[in-house]
Amino acid sequence: MGTDLHRVIIMIHNILVVDDNQPFLNLITKIFDKYKDKYSIHTSINGVNAIELLKSHNYSIVITDLQMPNMDGYALLEKIKKHFPDIPVIVITAFDKPKTESVVKKTGAFAYFTKPLVVEDLINCIDDLVKRETEGGRLNNASLEMFIQLIEMEAKTCTIRVLDEKTRKRGTLFFFEGDLFNARYNNTLGTKAAYKIFSWDKVTLSIENACVVNHREIRDELQAILLDSMRMKDENGATEEEFNEEPKSNVPINGKISQPPKQAAEKSDSLMRWDDSAVSPEDIAKSKLKHVINIDKDLKSLKVGNVWSTFTAQATALGFYFDAGNFKGAYFDKDNYENIIVIPMEGEKNIEIVVGSKCSPDKVIKSLTEE
Repeated sequence: MGTDLHRVIIMIHNILVVDDNQPFLNLITKIFDKYKDKYSIHTSINGVNAIELLKSHNYSIVITDLQMPNMDGYALLEKIKKHFPDIPVIVITAFDKPKTESVVKKTGAFAYFTKPLVVEDLINCIDDLVKRETEGGRLNNASLEMFIQLIEMEAKTCTIRVLDEKTRKRGTLFFFEGDLFNARYNNTLGTKAAYKIFSWDKVTLSIENACVVNHREIRDELQAILLDSMRMKDENGATEEEFNEEPKSNVPINGKISQPPKQAAEKSDSLMRWDDSAVSPEDIAKSKLKHVINIDKDLKSLKVGNVWSTFTAQATALGFYFDAGNFKGAYFDKDNYENIIVIPMEGEKNIEIVVGSKCSPDKVIKSLTEE
């Protein structure tokens, strides 16, 4: 733990400064030399070169001039907003005109400064941006899948910056109300970037309490992506190149998973199964239950549906991750008066049973999941 904490304290943030004025680049590099324990300055003389650097390097912040040849600051802002939406941009210009600041900020800039530059103001702005990246906290040596489950269940809106602790590669996930809106890895966006990030095992997570994108690029269900990612890592030992490819199975169709992960198929004997299609699932369940509870007195309700499908998918994912076996069932104590028991069935349906508090949920689950 001490090593992880030490690494967080000395984490260096890369800053890309773009300006066609070489003396200015030299000056700002010299100014930031006194802050080298926190910031590393990289420079570019035009927007075209800056885009190439953004594709192959990890930057926390971009600082740019407006008036430049080949690609000016306005065009660079548009490109960054479209392809690198998680990287904030600070504009510094000597050509200040009425309404320039408002136009620049509407284009996507986080802050606007004029030359001659007040260095303390710039440093304070950069410090605020870096703090914002971790305002929701930072987790070291974390399980990405586990944390993503919590984001979805709590319907959080946030931006998560992910650092692969093994390769030091970085990626970003964008969530709005628990939905995965977009993902970025280098200059790759969308589902392909999400699979790349989910291929990493142990990561450091930095959480920003806002989603910096407003357009949803990823339409696939998050559970489908997570389950397929875990299946690929667990069963196939998939390489990062394989995670760049679109999944060939288990992709959502009209909001539903087309086929279950292999683990679930191989262990389906732990799910409720119906041998006689002429008999309803409810009747079969009651027949099994009568050996462990008083049907007339203790059974409050029993129904089959897909209300709990999201919960059972999440529980299945956790079981896969911890190698705890297939999910058989769960129960909830309702005000010490009743127990709600949920058991997955084959397919996407599940059975919900409400029994009196004196009934043993473990016996109920066992009676329905064991032959």
